[in-house]
Amino acid sequence: MAGVYVDDLARLNNEIHEQINDLYPCHGKTAEQEAALCLSLLMGYSVSMYANSEDEAKKKTVLRRSQMILKNQLPSPLKIQLHTIYDKLLS
Repeated sequence: MAGVYVDDLARLNNEIHEQINDLYPCHGKTAEQEAALCLSLLMGYSVSMYANSEDEAKKKTVLRRSQMILKNQLPSPLKIQLHTIYDKLLS
């Protein structure tokens, strides 16, 4: 059975962190796109091992963006997923 090595985990975590930083300034053109983008960002923040103050500030901004989506968007599977990760990160 193949194991996950520390170097592999660090590399994967770094890749996730880079992708989060690339996506962070983006905004969806529609409510559905914005919800999908926020979901992706929050999923990335939930597994990232980086915990610096800049990332925490970005995560809080995405949580605020998500809150607006959750208030305004009609019920959908995407909204349920976003609500689930939103609640997880707030607890």
